[in-house]
Amino acid sequence: MEGWNKGIKLTHVLLIAGAYILCARFGQLFAIEPGNVTPVWIPSGILLALALRFGPQIWPGVFLGAFLGNIWAYFSTESVQHVLTASGSAALNGLGDVLSIVLMAQVIKTFAGTHLILRNYQSLLYFLAFGVILGPLISALFGSGGLWAFGHINTDVLSNVFLTWWLGDAVGSIIFAPFMLSWLTPERQFAKSANIILVSATAYSLLLTSLVFDLVNFSANIEHMLFIPSPFLFAILFRYGQRLVFTVQVAVLSIAVIATWRSLGPFASNSTLASLLELQSFAAAFSLAIFTIAIMNLEKTSNEAFLEKRTKELEELYRKDQLTGVWNRYRLKEYIRQALQRLKRSSTPSALLILDIDNFKHVNDVHGHNTGDRVLKQLAHTIHAQIREVDCFGRWGGEEFLLILDHGDKAALEIMSEKLLQLIRNEDFGLNETLTISIGGTLGKLDDNELSIVERADEALYKAKHSGKDCACFTF
Repeated sequence: MEGWNKGIKLTHVLLIAGAYILCARFGQLFAIEPGNVTPVWIPSGILLALALRFGPQIWPGVFLGAFLGNIWAYFSTESVQHVLTASGSAALNGLGDVLSIVLMAQVIKTFAGTHLILRNYQSLLYFLAFGVILGPLISALFGSGGLWAFGHINTDVLSNVFLTWWLGDAVGSIIFAPFMLSWLTPERQFAKSANIILVSATAYSLLLTSLVFDLVNFSANIEHMLFIPSPFLFAILFRYGQRLVFTVQVAVLSIAVIATWRSLGPFASNSTLASLLELQSFAAAFSLAIFTIAIMNLEKTSNEAFLEKRTKELEELYRKDQLTGVWNRYRLKEYIRQALQRLKRSSTPSALLILDIDNFKHVNDVHGHNTGDRVLKQLAHTIHAQIREVDCFGRWGGEEFLLILDHGDKAALEIMSEKLLQLIRNEDFGLNETLTISIGGTLGKLDDNELSIVERADEALYKAKHSGKDCACFTF
């Protein structure tokens, strides 16, 4: 899908056009006369989301979908004139949708600086101004104007068709654009476990809305009981991400549209236009409330992510050695304590090695402390690249480093020691002389603490230093 940003293929055009036509045909199930206008125009929201997400390259699909959808609704083969009038109004409708959807999406992204239309209250204002008000207005001007210009509607109903077209597109954008975008954009807190929450919250919302709009009926006592858990629904909406919020929005408003279309619920009226306007007003008001929740939700999530990032950075500061970038003594002690706890709990062995650079004072005295620091960093990086993720390596202090091998036994201790000795001998530290290390190693015991195991390894290191250096000794 990311490839759409580099250009659009014929298959993409056809997919977008097909999506437009399918959504249009579904929306027209609820169409009213005159003008065959629907209370909620689904393609306006779906296509606006696609334009925001994938850019202006989708315009051929938008035009083709609007053109073919209009042809489907008004085309007749009675005469050549009918063919021309249907084609003319369809072309105007397609042009209007390209301007109202693709152009407005670019305007929103330019002003908001992002395709996430509900990132904050400022981006919401841009979305409402250009995606919900101005864009649908342009679509209504071209769409109703085309119907009037080519004789599909009379002048006396033009204003009503224009108004319902405008509001239908506006409601479609306000409902389906955020919903579609929420599913096109990865969401930090939407783990697999959240699917259960989403399905449950959506199902409960559908049930409550069906009760309010008289689509289902129970006894009064049962209905009262069904509303008791509703505060938990609001808590869930604030807790989880925008994907859940907008899915609930679509569920609620879909029930409202279906019920009103069937002359049920609080917006049922003898006047079709009055019912339509009340429904659209409700959809707008409900959506604004949902948007507020969604923005607060996103701000909360962003704050949590920022705090989590800062916490990790602080942990890095007090757990990492500032010179070499590997773990410091504090973290090493912490890991030793955890390894010994595992040993006592599950008899999982751990091995500990202390590594000391041989003749490091000579390096500092001859080459300078800057070179000494460089050698420390290079050695730390070289060894760290050779250990497993489950092992822990860090700077114990000065030129001493410590390595804890998870699930390490005597054989692992000896193999790793020889590997590290050879690794450092072969490493070029730019000193015109070979750098070596000495290693002292031991295994954890049930009665060990972080001090005793380190002291035992230190004794082994002392033996290695007095055995000619560049070697490993062990104390068990």
